[in-house]
Amino acid sequence: MSIRRELEKRPISYQQGTIVTSVQLSPRVKRLTIRPEEPFDWIPGQFIITKTHVDGEDVIADYTIISSVQNIETWDILVDNYPGSRVGQRMHDAKIGDEFTFKAPRGRFYLEADTDPDGIVFVFRDIGIAAAIPLLRELYELQSSAKIDIFNVMTSGFKSILEDEIDQFGQVLDIKYHPIIDELVDIDVEKMSVGKLGKKEAEGMFGHLNKGTFYLSGASIFNKGIRQKLISIGVHKEKLFREMFG
Repeated sequence: MSIRRELEKRPISYQQGTIVTSVQLSPRVKRLTIRPEEPFDWIPGQFIITKTHVDGEDVIADYTIISSVQNIETWDILVDNYPGSRVGQRMHDAKIGDEFTFKAPRGRFYLEADTDPDGIVFVFRDIGIAAAIPLLRELYELQSSAKIDIFNVMTSGFKSILEDEIDQFGQVLDIKYHPIIDELVDIDVEKMSVGKLGKKEAEGMFGHLNKGTFYLSGASIFNKGIRQKLISIGVHKEKLFREMFG
């Protein structure tokens, strides 16, 4: 259980958010800056819950706040318009000044400590970077001395995003960045993306880090599979934290 649970910020009632900027980061992902009607506090890693009326029904979708908690007047989210995403399509089509309905904050994916003598490890797939960035930003703002490894698993339909932010964090933090794409690694990335990583492959990638604290984020099938492999190579369950998408 999270040691920060007692500090958890609770969701407020639904309100309107106004889009004030929109930046296309890749063919699938936009970064939106939102101004809420009622500003609120949140713990880095928490998300908003949107409610969008699509095809005669209210569709719920979650978006992690990726910007700093030091500014609550506006904040940023990443919207992935993946194939079949009705809310993602609607949010991508929205214009500056458009409003949408949401409530916040919600979620329990927090930075548990700003250092660990055995290191801190982030493993995320595709839009899972949205959950990792706020925790990395918190480490950056705290000027953590931890050794940090980042494993960014990118499937064939997802283009790299936010590497400039990781580079910025690396100006203060001790980061080793490992992009996991077919062109750079001798593993089947598509199999790994659904959690099918062999034990020998897991040992090769993570064995030297298995005493550290791990943060996993991405599709649920990816998280579940990678978590089991990490446990099988000696990572302690109590040092494994995850945020699942879908």
